[in-house]
Amino acid sequence: MGAEGSLGFSKVNAAAAAAEATAALSYGGHHAAVTLAVTAGEITDQAVVQAVILTTADGKTYALQHVQNVWKRTELGWNWDGLDGSGLAGKTITNLRYFIRDAEGNYAVYSYDLGVPVKLNPGTGAAATFKSATEIQVTGLPADIENPVAEVKTSVARGETATVIATGASVTGGGITTAQPAEGKTTEDGTEPQTYVITVTSDNYGDISLTAKYTEVAVEGDALDQIKAALAQEEEPGSTVEVELQVETMDPDNLDAEKQSDLDAIQNLLKREEPQPAPAPSGSPEKKLNKSMLLLDFNILKTVHHADASTTEGNVEDTGSAVMDIAVPFSSAWSQITLYRSHKGAVIALTNLTARPDSPRDGSFYLDRENRKLHIYTSKFSTYAMTYYEETVYTVSFNSNGGSAVQAMAVRAGDAVSSPTAPTRSGYTFNGWTLNGSAYDFSKAVDSDITLTASWTRSSSGNGGGSSYSGGGSTGGSTASGGGTTQPTGGNGSVIISTDGASAQTVFTDVASGAYYYDAVNWAVTRNITDGTGDSTFSPDAQCSRAQMITFLWRAAGSPLPRSAENPFVDISESDYYYNAVLWAVEAGITDGMDALHFEPGDTVTRAQSVTFLYRLAGAGRSGTTSAFADLDMSGYYVDAVYWAVENGITDGTAEGTFSPDDACLRAQIVTFLYRYYV
Repeated sequence: MGAEGSLGFSKVNAAAAAAEATAALSYGGHHAAVTLAVTAGEITDQAVVQAVILTTADGKTYALQHVQNVWKRTELGWNWDGLDGSGLAGKTITNLRYFIRDAEGNYAVYSYDLGVPVKLNPGTGAAATFKSATEIQVTGLPADIENPVAEVKTSVARGETATVIATGASVTGGGITTAQPAEGKTTEDGTEPQTYVITVTSDNYGDISLTAKYTEVAVEGDALDQIKAALAQEEEPGSTVEVELQVETMDPDNLDAEKQSDLDAIQNLLKREEPQPAPAPSGSPEKKLNKSMLLLDFNILKTVHHADASTTEGNVEDTGSAVMDIAVPFSSAWSQITLYRSHKGAVIALTNLTARPDSPRDGSFYLDRENRKLHIYTSKFSTYAMTYYEETVYTVSFNSNGGSAVQAMAVRAGDAVSSPTAPTRSGYTFNGWTLNGSAYDFSKAVDSDITLTASWTRSSSGNGGGSSYSGGGSTGGSTASGGGTTQPTGGNGSVIISTDGASAQTVFTDVASGAYYYDAVNWAVTRNITDGTGDSTFSPDAQCSRAQMITFLWRAAGSPLPRSAENPFVDISESDYYYNAVLWAVEAGITDGMDALHFEPGDTVTRAQSVTFLYRLAGAGRSGTTSAFADLDMSGYYVDAVYWAVENGITDGTAEGTFSPDDACLRAQIVTFLYRYYV
């Protein structure tokens, strides 16, 4: 593997052996936009994939990069930019050739004939809106899309199961309308509109994933009954009348000529009358506000069931003196709400009332902020536009770092977060909350999602875990004064850790004084590179994740802040404890992720990855050492790193002639690698 990510391999003197395989394409996965999953008996877990070459029906070939396109031997993946750039989108894969090395070190080439069509890039022009309380409309689909079908699910957190609440669709005017139950339109606490995820599949385009929120609208009071009674008097005897308020959330980019004319008239009035967001008071932080518009079509549907059993329908545009109270929910983050109406060519701004009226008049509205309802009073039914400024709201999370849980807080941009009740942790004293290793200032305005981490000091104690500072023939009162200073051992053969210049001490009962990692654990804990997993345990045999390994490395290097805030990965965010560590590691050339978009922080870090990270941190050149490890893949990315680590006394493997590159790297091994490098 070249430093720039290119792949090189020796010539394989073997004919391509024809074999059988199946392959299936999926779209919209976590790892890649398009995934080709291959099932082939020859490609075992022990096989090392050297390269994969695709052939399409037009005879063209495409060589795949191992790092970017092959991550699980039999799983190939692309992002849409990669597919479009290579010209593979829209073609049919007719053959796959795998260049592999098996567990015995033998090279082979296997050829698999397939017939897998690759769909086209659907682009980003589609949008989803609620057409009514029971229908979602999707517009902006590609003009040549074939047999589109929509599936609607509730939006849930990652890892939870979404409920499918509607499937099937009818194509209308280049879009899709899908049935949607009327229940469950808000989140569990009933305070915000529920978000729905709409996935459109088709025969020729990749999956299109969209979201839509439903604005639940209700009529309050007896206005509908009054209107029904008045309309019934106009019909012949023996007829019955039904009336229903219909509300459609309209897409401003997909209006018919009449509604477009209404919107144009409202926007012309907006330019003259709409207020600008109020400035922050002098000395206050600036609020982050986003201007939005909600476009609604109010309509009263009149249905008459005549005495002769016939039925007629029509729209009621004006109800005269019967003023309807229409309650529309709104978010607590909305401010400076204004309402406009276009009715039969007349455009007005509705009057904002300061109190809810007993006898409302047409053309006014009242904001009930306590119940988050906007009451619109009207007898005219046509196009309404609600404009508002939405404050950005950030989440402040609290990592109690082994202490009692602290609930996250929602904070409007520009506001400061209140200091929560201090967490508790047995055997520790709480020092306060930190951000990026520094004490957090709770008077500071919040301008992003953040995670604050609890800082602790171990409480002083004379014994622990059955050990004492003076037991076992050791002397007490020792403190760490420099790298690698060994602390006295407790009576049970455990390690006692003391922080620099302080008397606080603890005992790890699972770290024996004769263990190879004894000094390394002491060194790592005193320098806050890592901590115990409990009050008296270090868990030396526990596995570590990639996020933990990079964080250990970052802390050992002094926790430097990254120079750039650019995050190349979709699976890490600023609220993650390892965020700065990963960005720093990318800048330092220590890692470039599992692929261009994924770091895979939760994956278990291997011994090969761990020594490679440290090797790249050191900026070391090629080692002159040759290794006697029989289990190294000599074309593997980690070979130079292993040679370097052996030459510098960082590791000598897991057994005679064995390095175990694919084994999980344990906590004891990781701190030992770091200790031997730094001390």
